[in-house]
Amino acid sequence: MSPPTTILSVRTSPETVAALTELATLEGRSRADEVRLVLETGLRSRRMRAALARYRDGEATLSRTAEIAGVTVYEVLDAMEAMDVSMNLDIDTVIRAAEAVN
Repeated sequence: MSPPTTILSVRTSPETVAALTELATLEGRSRADEVRLVLETGLRSRRMRAALARYRDGEATLSRTAEIAGVTVYEVLDAMEAMDVSMNLDIDTVIRAAEAVN
């Protein structure tokens, strides 16, 4: 049995619909499945960017950044490297990050 879903109605441009349809066809999926995948992928990316912005601004610790993004601390570290985000390191942050991993 598949998990429950909710219908979401969204208005978008004909160009976006055409691009989704083309991508779905290329990938061998239904357009509905492609829309779900694009939304889930985009949501993960946006959550990571929002979390990293808070980290970069000193508003979140490394472990809190992982919570906001819905990923592990290791995934945050990988994203930081990919997005060229510097570590906010002080001794308390290092200790909290080490405790979050354990």
